[in-house]
Amino acid sequence: MKFTEFGFNPAILEGLDAMGFKDATPVQELAIPKIMAGQDVLACAQTGTGKTAAFLLPILHTLTESPSEYIDTLILEPTRELVMQVDQQLEGFSYFTPASAVAVYGGRDGHSMEMERRALKQGAQIIVATPGRLIAHIDLGYVKFDNLRHLVLDEADRMLDMGFAPDIMKIVNELPRNRQTLLFSATMPPQIRRMAKEFLRSPSEISLSVSKPAENIMQIAYQVEDEAKIPLAELLLTGKKAASAGPHFREYQDQSPRTGRTAYPTGNECRCHPLRPGTVGAGSAPTGLPQRNPADRGGYRRARPGH
Repeated sequence: MKFTEFGFNPAILEGLDAMGFKDATPVQELAIPKIMAGQDVLACAQTGTGKTAAFLLPILHTLTESPSEYIDTLILEPTRELVMQVDQQLEGFSYFTPASAVAVYGGRDGHSMEMERRALKQGAQIIVATPGRLIAHIDLGYVKFDNLRHLVLDEADRMLDMGFAPDIMKIVNELPRNRQTLLFSATMPPQIRRMAKEFLRSPSEISLSVSKPAENIMQIAYQVEDEAKIPLAELLLTGKKAASAGPHFREYQDQSPRTGRTAYPTGNECRCHPLRPGTVGAGSAPTGLPQRNPADRGGYRRARPGH
């Protein structure tokens, strides 16, 4: 199914076209129409299936068609890394829309807390947050969710595994009962079912490939000595096959008809060390990704000029 078939606002389609998005994934095909219709959704889909776009795009469509001057959408993530990842995708999808957003997560300096406070008080429309950091703001008394329309619980199983259930309950109790709630999880244990029953209203259920990883993910493990880790990383980053580089690298794989390769534990999988300076060639950087000033990370993004 093409993204042009969902009936998105032209500003959304312009952003998708700029990012090269044309065909929807299965979870997007199933979830987007239900979310655009205003239904609560309980979706079980593995990481890598496109579920972030499945909830971001219809929410952005609603905000573009029916703007709000207040906090409209709250997206909860279990880790700051996931907050940053969702925030980056949100920036791309919303580039041609008037939507404003802020990423709220800890592990930064005091300036970031003040920047988040200003955004929350001024009514950034979309909040992407970790539960603990958001509660720190809520406890200070200036966060108002009276006009919130959407709540997204992403990676819900991970949030429960990390002990965030009391924090989630506290946050949800601050929200209007008349809202749309979307719950996405990679697994569907009984705890998620109980949470869905408590937070969602007659949800539409979506379940895709619960027991296996995403089809487009290849898993490979290399058994290496400590001194060979940096040379291996350099080979992989330059696109060379490690097995052809000599006996120092041992690749584990099987000929699965689905991926052709599967990772096996080597016994040293927990012996990880930070990359040292010089690991990546001087001046090199990943290509194809939008580059952002580090000072802007998590910053409050108002509507761009012309919107």
